[in-house]
Amino acid sequence: MQEHDELGKYLQKKVREKRITDKVIANFLNISEKTVPKIYPLKDISSERLSKFCILLDEDLFSGYYGEKEPLKSILTGDKLVLENEVDRLKKLNKENETLIEFLKTELSVKSSTIKILQNELLEMTGEILKVLKDKKK
Repeated sequence: MQEHDELGKYLQKKVREKRITDKVIANFLNISEKTVPKIYPLKDISSERLSKFCILLDEDLFSGYYGEKEPLKSILTGDKLVLENEVDRLKKLNKENETLIEFLKTELSVKSSTIKILQNELLEMTGEILKVLKDKKK
């Protein structure tokens, strides 16, 4: 987008790229079809209407149009860096958690095996004790 493009012209360009007809736009915005071409020469468009165009075009027109203009450009760039750093931190944390989960699964498996062995030994010992007690009663 050129710096001198008006918002309406920018919007018209986006609509043409998506090949959306004036009739579809009119129905979506709840305006007459004749009113649609009158939007494009405008320098400014209400944020409510621009939001509706964002939905219709399935695109963030706010960032697309205003994102290259200061001070929003600096704000968005700063926000982007913060978010990228947070994503990296969360990916690292996720990897650490996955490693911990694998370790705990292994520990659980080992402990489960140990418990089964001890249960079997206990059953054997209980059987032997019962046998000794039974023999003593005789």
